[in-house]
Amino acid sequence: MRELIQTLEREAEARSEAILEGAREAASRVAEDAERELEHRVEGQVEAREREWRRDAGGRVAVARRAAAEQALGARAELLREVFERAARRLADIPGSPRYEAAAAGLLERALSFLPPGGVEVLCDPATARAVAPAAERAGARIEARPGAAPGLVARATDGSVSVDATLEALLERLRPGLAMEIAARVEGEA
Repeated sequence: MRELIQTLEREAEARSEAILEGAREAASRVAEDAERELEHRVEGQVEAREREWRRDAGGRVAVARRAAAEQALGARAELLREVFERAARRLADIPGSPRYEAAAAGLLERALSFLPPGGVEVLCDPATARAVAPAAERAGARIEARPGAAPGLVARATDGSVSVDATLEALLERLRPGLAMEIAARVEGEA
């Protein structure tokens, strides 16, 4: 998962940098245009007119800076959306990997720690079912493998009192705020 995030981050960083550079260049052009216009007007104006145009140029620069900032924020939001969409599309490939098979038992044990002892059923995709079968058997949990189920697992008390969603999609969603901050910090750190 880490390698996936790093790959997505590198791709996203390159795209974000191009978008940010375009925004910077546009802001720079607008600022330069405003300054040139200001210089031409000031030559033929009195002191009061000069102050008026300086305020106008300052306003245009502020507008350009706001527009550049909005564009940069939009680029960041688009980058994060794309990163998480790509990650979500790749979730289905994870259950068959050796690293996942090793981690799946821990995922089940963590989910079971939130459930009352005994009377537990685990709903999951077939690859996860194979990976967690020994741990589920030791815990006395019944496994129900469902083809087409989301990667990961949902563990629940058979009486319906508690359910733990440990699907990869749910795990990614819980990690999303922290990952988003980390991705944004890395992108902005390299800008």
